[in-house]
Amino acid sequence: MKTRSATGIRVAAAVAAVTLAILPAQVLMAQDQPIEQQPLPEPVETVAPEAEKPTGPLPGQTRIAVVAFESPPQVDTEYQVGPGLADMLITALVNQHRFWVIERTRLEDVLIEQDLGLEGILDAAGAAKAGQVLGVQYLIMGKVTNFGFRGREAAVGAAVGGILSKLGGLSGRKRKAQVAIDVRMVAAEGGRIVLSKKASGESSEGGGFALGGDPSELIGLAHVQSEEFENSMIGRACRKAIDEVVKVVVDYFPFACRVATVANGNVYLDAGKFQGLTPGMTLRVLREKPVTDSKGTVVFVETTELGTITIVAVTNDRAKAKADLGAGSIQEGDKVMMLKKAAAKQEGKKKGRR
Repeated sequence: MKTRSATGIRVAAAVAAVTLAILPAQVLMAQDQPIEQQPLPEPVETVAPEAEKPTGPLPGQTRIAVVAFESPPQVDTEYQVGPGLADMLITALVNQHRFWVIERTRLEDVLIEQDLGLEGILDAAGAAKAGQVLGVQYLIMGKVTNFGFRGREAAVGAAVGGILSKLGGLSGRKRKAQVAIDVRMVAAEGGRIVLSKKASGESSEGGGFALGGDPSELIGLAHVQSEEFENSMIGRACRKAIDEVVKVVVDYFPFACRVATVANGNVYLDAGKFQGLTPGMTLRVLREKPVTDSKGTVVFVETTELGTITIVAVTNDRAKAKADLGAGSIQEGDKVMMLKKAAAKQEGKKKGRR
């Protein structure tokens, strides 16, 4: 038995020795392989996660729907002038971050179901009914009352001589694009007209001649929603008219949010990037105290100015701020509003990006 055990041990030792001799050679062979023959790990792409878009109205946002405007009678309906201007207004309102705007197609589906019509200025009762079904607080309706060109004839060549005189001169029109819209905003609760605005816009070619062609052809070069239209003379006039409407609507709904909590010397707000807040922005803080009658009905709201805060950090729907020097005792639930000069500066930046 001892002999067999000794023999087994010697065999195992021999196998181990051979194995140890082979392994270094295999390692060396692998290292000697050309680099392209060795499998490489698959590259891993790192993509920064996109900010999740809100799926519903955020604190402080007003729920609004815009009805397709009624187009002017002199413009072919295929160019979608009325609906196109309504879409321009929708985009401008969304970019303000203060409004939750219902998609126009969804609004039109509701209008069809209720047989209220797809285009034009609805009556107050119809607007209130559609608004209640959609869950919006206000509806904006409008009519394009002017859309086209004005200009004077001009001729060049006959009095100048040269090649132009030989061709019999060159005529053209020094044109000015003009757009006017009549807009009303109706409260869904009660159907009351809370805002009415006649807005207009003009744009010219800066003294140049628009040679040949019919103004209607210039309109028909592109649909209202296209970039080509946006950069055209009539497109610039439309933008000015829409900007007038946006200013009136924004002034009617000033930005407001609430203090979510106060902790560790910081003031935390229930609004953030999605509502247009950015680091460095200065906001007002106010405390509201309702005054009620004997039945408990609020008859007035007393407002006390507490001071200002400055935003130091923001997330999608929250912000952190520091109280400025001289600010009073800020508490959870206090109202926060934008300074007028800050609002004007923010609006100027948006116009500069267009």
